[in-house]
Amino acid sequence: MIGMNYYLSPEAASAKGMDLTAGKLLYINNVLRLVSRSDGEWEQIFSPWYRVDKLEHFAWPHEESETRRLFYLRRI
Repeated sequence: MIGMNYYLSPEAASAKGMDLTAGKLLYINNVLRLVSRSDGEWEQIFSPWYRVDKLEHFAWPHEESETRRLFYLRRI
C-alpha cells in the first residue's frame, strides 16, 4: 500500500500562490513536498513491478474533499 498526496494542477497551484517546478514538483522552503501526477500516471509508473489492485481516495480530518490516495499494489 502506498499513500499519495493529491493531484495539483499548475492552474490550481497558481491560484493558491504556489509554483510547480517542471509543472509537477512543489517545493516549500527548498524541500520537495509534492510530486503532482494523476492516478493514471502513477499507475503507469508502478506498472513494470506492480499491479494496482485497488485505489481509494480519502481526506484528512477537516479537509473538505477526498483527494488523497491509497494505492493497493500487488507485485507482478
